[in-house]
Amino acid sequence: MEQITKKNFQSNLDNIINVTKLLDIKIDEPFKIQFFNHKEPYDLLWYKMTENGLMYGYNETGDYYHKSDALEGLLIGKHQIVKI
Repeated sequence: MEQITKKNFQSNLDNIINVTKLLDIKIDEPFKIQFFNHKEPYDLLWYKMTENGLMYGYNETGDYYHKSDALEGLLIGKHQIVKI
């Protein structure tokens, strides 16, 4: 198995599309997440799924430049599972 690096990584758009279908969202559609340990979603934190993965920002129409890493990386094919 070839190690995935910054130079050879390519986002897996098919996986991203499958995840958007599972979550019943569209690519580039802003949404919020209600975490299980909070009664309400964070007022100022917005998310959207893009062709580059799950991004988040601090308003509905602003820049989404923060990325999640671990789970999102597995879903888009950036990270790999190594079986022992």
